[in-house]
Amino acid sequence: MLLNKINELSEIYNKIENTQNKNSIWKINDEIFLALINNNYSVIFIIENIPDRKVLTGKNMRIKLLNQIKIEVENLRFIKPGIVIECLNQEKEIKEAFLFFMTTLINNFEVFRQNAYEEFFKIWQLFERNRKRNENNLKGFLGELLIIDLFLKKYNWNISNFYHKNEYNKWDFEFTNKLSLEVKTTSTEERKHDFAFLQLNNNAEIIVASVKLLLHEKGISLYKFAMNLIKEINNFSFSSQLYSFLFLNKINEWDQGIFFDYDLAFNSIIFYLKSSLPKLFENQKNIPNSITNIRYNITLNNLKEEKIEDIIKLINTNIDKERIFNDLKS
Repeated sequence: MLLNKINELSEIYNKIENTQNKNSIWKINDEIFLALINNNYSVIFIIENIPDRKVLTGKNMRIKLLNQIKIEVENLRFIKPGIVIECLNQEKEIKEAFLFFMTTLINNFEVFRQNAYEEFFKIWQLFERNRKRNENNLKGFLGELLIIDLFLKKYNWNISNFYHKNEYNKWDFEFTNKLSLEVKTTSTEERKHDFAFLQLNNNAEIIVASVKLLLHEKGISLYKFAMNLIKEINNFSFSSQLYSFLFLNKINEWDQGIFFDYDLAFNSIIFYLKSSLPKLFENQKNIPNSITNIRYNITLNNLKEEKIEDIIKLINTNIDKERIFNDLKS
């Protein structure tokens, strides 16, 4: 059974709440079950090989690793090891996030079965982090999603698998070891963007995408735009990545974050190459060791613009070269 939306999970929990037997559980399939534990939404995953750790409890979520879970539902009767994930917080935005992640995990269980505990632990850590909204971060995140949306809508190319591959990346998209893409947003006519020195002063070729954002209440919300993209791409890793950002920035169905003019933003995107941008220093060695964390603004308006078709050709050429090089090494 696949769940098409988080509402389906919520409806099942409502049915369990309305049953006379509060200990009843609901079968998703032979390995996944829903239950209410102390009136808390809970999901039971039957997994044969689980780590030794028994219980991980936070203020919002609890994970229990049990050697024996007794299941009695429909025609099933067994006792097996498994993992129970329990939502401890009754706030609606926490419960919505729990429903989203559990829906995603249920639908993609086969993908991460071998590393199930690691995936559950990541979500537990997410739920226990401090959450705070930063509007500049929202604008940057929105710009990055617009680039994914542009490639998808105009060229039917999903570049989400190149998006923030890990937390140590300097750039928003990393296509190869020698080609990356950095997204910058602005709310003014002048395309003046802030750069870190190390983002542009290196041996890699960097593509810069400049996006204009006009914020206003009648536009589309960041929440709606992100959720639409999640549905359209329908990828476990990407969905978790986007929803994690929304969750940490306290963006949800009831508080949807910033609203923006989608058409203006989509049509405003311009690409540049690092080689066309002015340099602060010709050589990084000219900078004294005592000077660090250099940042500066570059105005892109009068610099050479690149056609998106040429950008796509450049990306594909670099990906092909790296693939051939890797094949030769192996």
